[in-house]
Amino acid sequence: MSNQETAQLRADYKYCENVIKKYSKSFYYAFSQLPDEKAKAVYAVYAFCREADDVVDETQEQTKKQQKLQQLEEELNQFAKGNTPDDPKWRALRDVFQRFEMEVEPFYLQITGQKSDIRFQQPQSIEDLYEYSYHVAGSVGLMLLPILCSKVTDGMK
Repeated sequence: MSNQETAQLRADYKYCENVIKKYSKSFYYAFSQLPDEKAKAVYAVYAFCREADDVVDETQEQTKKQQKLQQLEEELNQFAKGNTPDDPKWRALRDVFQRFEMEVEPFYLQITGQKSDIRFQQPQSIEDLYEYSYHVAGSVGLMLLPILCSKVTDGMK
């Protein structure tokens, strides 16, 4: 990796760290206690999840929410194909996917959960609640599991 690429990646991870610092001081404090490369990886995952959640929570119009979420899903499709969108969170996530045994499916699950939030209806059964929770919260656990459970040696696969 060239010095320019290294500087860019450091800046990308710093962007992700600033996102978690701004929106969740408790998560930031907890995850900042991890070894540095694991903490940075968690920050990148958080930046993705924060964007997905903000699309639904901070956008007023239903059609705008759907459009923005569709754009995020299209970026994820490109990422899944090996094309990294030119954005700090995606560049950091590419590095995370190279360092840890990550799967893209939980990221799709998160988007599915956010789509259900656009047209949210109170769960009517325990199965409905399970389904909703699996997508909006369980997906985050699935994203973090390969990071948190990897050996601390060098973080590489």
